[in-house]
Amino acid sequence: MHFAYSRAFVLLLALAACVPGPKGGDTDTTTTTGSTSGPAPGTDGMSSTDAPTGSTTEAAATTATDGVFTTTGEPLTTTIDPGSTSEPNTTTLGPGTTTDATTGVFVCDLVQITTDKAHQLGGTVQDCGVVDPWNNNTAEWQAARDCALAAAGAEQQFQLVTWLQGIDSSVGRGYVGQAARSFAREEIHFDSLGSPIAFSQPCAALVAVDGCTVAPGEACIECVEPGLAGTVCDAP
Repeated sequence: MHFAYSRAFVLLLALAACVPGPKGGDTDTTTTTGSTSGPAPGTDGMSSTDAPTGSTTEAAATTATDGVFTTTGEPLTTTIDPGSTSEPNTTTLGPGTTTDATTGVFVCDLVQITTDKAHQLGGTVQDCGVVDPWNNNTAEWQAARDCALAAAGAEQQFQLVTWLQGIDSSVGRGYVGQAARSFAREEIHFDSLGSPIAFSQPCAALVAVDGCTVAPGEACIECVEPGLAGTVCDAP
């Protein structure tokens, strides 16, 4: 009986030794497919809603003007030269208006020249008008001529501009009387295509031309004993 019990006990121990036990590394684990990394540099202690504390550089605004870009925030202005190498340097725009085609700036203006000379010394100036062959009739030309000759004879300051019939340019005359130390009379010659465009000469007197009939384009005024001519205005 004792022997049987011992034999059974030994058999139980042998069976227990044959059952495989858990081995190291065979424990079931759950694998997460996502990867977890540490906080990005410079964001330690920040929540997901915090903005980075590093410096930020803003790009300058860009403005486009006619295909030209600038980062100054102000539009660029492009200047177009109205002239070209194939165009003449001067262009005549109506009587007495001569401009530089390159700059568009007025170069010579007979009316302005005459007015400036007449008012050079100040005082009252009798304006005898501006007459031309296209807009003024014979009576108006006669009145303008008589005004100038009367003022010149009375030594009163005056101015008169008469436009003549030019062929391919603007041609005119300016007449001025100045109350200087001795009364001065002056005739201004203007030709928009001339060289110079405008010149003046002093006159001992301004008188009516004998045998001349006043008509549009003909004032019949003579500069008596004209002095040395001097350039008043010319193209640059």
